Amino acid sequence: MVLNKDEQSIYNSKFIVALKTMPPGIYFIKDFFGLDPSVPRIARKFYEDVVSGIYANVSLVNNRSREGYKVI
Repeated sequence: MVLNKDEQSIYNSKFIVALKTMPPGIYFIKDFFGLDPSVPRIARKFYEDVVSGIYANVSLVNNRSREGYKVI
């Protein structure tokens, strides 16, 4: 999935930057967005990136995004 410029900016700040400082644990999409509403397209992009192995320190807890992401 290709994000537009605004979505990519949000993706970078909510996921790429945040993953560098997050302690190990299990997180859900809402944890990345904080008080901001979740954006389904951005959440889907993160899911696709995790499944394709782009993030070495992140994996799915089970098979679905709603079950959480394990950050190691």
